[in-house]
Amino acid sequence: MRAPVAVVILVLACAVGAGAQDFGAAPAERRAPGWVFTPRVSFGLSYDDNPVLAGGGNPTPNDTIGVVGPALNLTYTAKRTQLDFGYGGSLVRYRTLEEFDSFEQRGRMDLRHQASKHAVLQFTSSYANAPTTDATDVGGVPFLRTGTEQFDLRSGFTVETSPRLAFNGSYGYQWAEFDRPDDERAALLQGGQMHTFTMGSAYALNARVRVGGTYTFRRAIVGHIEEEIFNIQDGEGTVVVRLSPSATLEGGFGLSRLSLPDEFGARLGPSARVALSQRMPHASYGVSFMHSFVPAFGIGGSLRNSELGGHVRVPLARRVDLQTDVTWREAAPVIEGELGLSALWIETTVGYAVHRWLRLQAFYSRAYSDTPVAGGRVDRNRVGVQIVTLRPMRIQ
Repeated sequence: MRAPVAVVILVLACAVGAGAQDFGAAPAERRAPGWVFTPRVSFGLSYDDNPVLAGGGNPTPNDTIGVVGPALNLTYTAKRTQLDFGYGGSLVRYRTLEEFDSFEQRGRMDLRHQASKHAVLQFTSSYANAPTTDATDVGGVPFLRTGTEQFDLRSGFTVETSPRLAFNGSYGYQWAEFDRPDDERAALLQGGQMHTFTMGSAYALNARVRVGGTYTFRRAIVGHIEEEIFNIQDGEGTVVVRLSPSATLEGGFGLSRLSLPDEFGARLGPSARVALSQRMPHASYGVSFMHSFVPAFGIGGSLRNSELGGHVRVPLARRVDLQTDVTWREAAPVIEGELGLSALWIETTVGYAVHRWLRLQAFYSRAYSDTPVAGGRVDRNRVGVQIVTLRPMRIQ
């Protein structure tokens, strides 16, 4: 199964315009009004050197995999509103390991409404059901072949109170659950849910520089049998600098406070993030770093998490393009005796546009995770090709 790594990459690309007023509510993407329906089907063949996600020291059989990926997208555009629905599936068939045949499903909905000239409302939600954990964006999850469900919801607003000053707020909800096969490592998978509240403001000093601050409160409930509750608070000062019409540098630094169960008290530590991005009509680049406390749905408790990510998409020729995504994550335990986790995701795709509705792609991906338990190190490499067909259709 080919799962995009981009879902776990935190490349924070901020578009900053030519004047101070551009720092407020961002204008909606220009699209023709009405409904557009886009069906998509992909057919792929790949080689997987560790489809069972066996840990270090255990047999790692390889196999050849066939994938059929039906998908569809439905969009609606009005004067003030944009609505997107998306669904994607992957029917995976193994040549010899037939017991691992599976069907992955993902769905999403995005809504953006320009309530007034100076106010924007946004809502997004997504659901994923996958047979493995190596493609999930959930904190502290080691890579295992076990069923995974994840639901994310986020709603928010941005309000401009003047050409230079803007306020924003959001609420997010995340839920994750895992199947429990006869793999002793599956006992590490806790599952749980998290509520996130964020408030912030930004002030444009001039056409190139914006400063501000954010406060975030997260309440995580971790565990499927004995629940543990963790509260995480982050206060951060932020700055955004427009280096050029297409390049943006964003940074933030502050303090993060983690409230632990009574016998452990609380922890206080620095939180930081920085991102450099460049977006052009046919190419984009980005690199980001983030450090903060996070709840660990995979191995329980909470972690001090550091994450480094990079993204590049460039045209190689008239009809050929290259896209590469890399994410490295290092999570250290907050409470002595708990487990840490290291993880790495790499995916590279070279695509050739045969026609407006037909593309050929070759891809390579690697997933790696390591926990300090027996068999805790997992390496998985996949390489393959696929054909992608899609054709947007306007609904009258």
